[in-house]
Amino acid sequence: TKVAKAAGYRNKLPAPAFHVARIVAVRIHDCGPCVQTCVNLAKADGVDPAVLRAALARDFAALPETLRDVAQ
Repeated sequence: TKVAKAAGYRNKLPAPAFHVARIVAVRIHDCGPCVQTCVNLAKADGVDPAVLRAALARDFAALPETLRDVAQ
């Protein structure tokens, strides 16, 4: 429970940056249900679906410039 709270902490980090980083990191471990959970949380947080698609496809060039560094 304590780890879950820490994993969701983002303070002043914008939602898109937080969720892109989380999706890219979880996708490296190839845990399908975990990736889906991260996508659902990002959607609930209002992240643009185009950003989520680009992060999931590892198409970092399709991300806004401010998110490319986060994803890489």
